[in-house]
Amino acid sequence: MWFGIVLRRASGLYRSIRNEWNGILVRAQIPAVGDGSKFFGRVTILEGKNIRIGRNVQSGDRVCLFANKGAIAVGDGCSLLNDVEIESLGKIQIGRESTLNNSVVVKGAGIQLGERVWVARNCVIEGTDIRVADRAILGPFVHVNDGNHRIDPQTHEILMEQGEYKPIYIAENAWIGSGAMILGGVSIGRGAIIGARSVVTKDIPAFCIAVGNPARVIKNRVSGERFDVGR
Repeated sequence: MWFGIVLRRASGLYRSIRNEWNGILVRAQIPAVGDGSKFFGRVTILEGKNIRIGRNVQSGDRVCLFANKGAIAVGDGCSLLNDVEIESLGKIQIGRESTLNNSVVVKGAGIQLGERVWVARNCVIEGTDIRVADRAILGPFVHVNDGNHRIDPQTHEILMEQGEYKPIYIAENAWIGSGAMILGGVSIGRGAIIGARSVVTKDIPAFCIAVGNPARVIKNRVSGERFDVGR
């Protein structure tokens, strides 16, 4: 019994020392780290001078912050859980008290998450002009990508190197269901709900529920009005 108690206390002491050491290493690379921020694992950093971390941020293990081609700003009270990767190609902002769960990837330029945004595990947010407003919820495995490929009008060849980008806007308190895909040029209204595994190719009005591939509005969840989507 006493051996178990000693082992638990030693383990706790080791974790405390490790976390303090992780914090020292991060602060040595990122000058702008707010008070109370804690780092519970390894953080891989490129160009820490281009990164700003607010107060009381919590970071898990194997987190990657790559700002060698842009800037990253993480707001006060944010949580970056295990295996989160943020790669900036311009500017990426994570709003106050937002949470990026395990294995979330945020990559690109002009990406802005508002306050208290919840991004569930294995989500990918990638592009050049993506805004997610306050208190929006992205379920597991959601993919938000504003890029596309051009097609050569003469040869009809799909051109890998010439991407076309159209902005995406997800309004406050919208809920994107598990596995949904949000494509470029789309605006999702306030309080809208996107069904699991839906593919959103057109704008979705506020407080509407949309499902399917391509996603179609089936109901306004405030008025109760239903829509016949047909076949």
